[in-house]
Amino acid sequence: MCNFAHYQGGIMDIKKMSIEELTLWNENAFHLLYKNFYKALVNYAFQFINNDAASEDIVQGLFSQIWEKKPYFTSIYALDVFLYTSVRNKCLNYLKHKNIEISYLKKTRLQVPESYSETDDEDLFPERIYRMLFSTIDQLPKRNREIFLMYIDGVSNKEIADALNISVETVKTHKKRSMVFLRKHLQIEALSLLLFIIK
Repeated sequence: MCNFAHYQGGIMDIKKMSIEELTLWNENAFHLLYKNFYKALVNYAFQFINNDAASEDIVQGLFSQIWEKKPYFTSIYALDVFLYTSVRNKCLNYLKHKNIEISYLKKTRLQVPESYSETDDEDLFPERIYRMLFSTIDQLPKRNREIFLMYIDGVSNKEIADALNISVETVKTHKKRSMVFLRKHLQIEALSLLLFIIK
């Protein structure tokens, strides 16, 4: 992956590059994406979750996904909408996970300090259940897994269809097959976690 944070090139207005040039997704395109969007997206994420490190992680994760998937967009505007929508969804998912964490601790009769926040000891996080869930998701066929991960990230059926250039019905079919598999193979704790995430 490109090392965005250490790129020292000049800032160019992304609107001066055609969408065809940008979606070649070479290093120049990624440097341009980073310079034009990174700080703004981190600030946008911070408005949701009020955590500097987590905001940066969310945006870096989004850049990594784009680097790996190299999606095609019809316009710079469509790219802009995708970036901000993705960050918003990831932030909401992050907050949902934190609520799951606190709820899990209460249900298991562990003491949750009144001052508890997302910066507290990571050992409080129900990591075993998350590992169980995502290791099972990793067993899905590639396309099913790709769509299902976008789904639990909060991406809508239409957004998934547009990003992958497939129909909404195809997205629904893959999601349904994934749920059948996961219901069959997940233990009750991990299945309950999954159902909480996607509800």
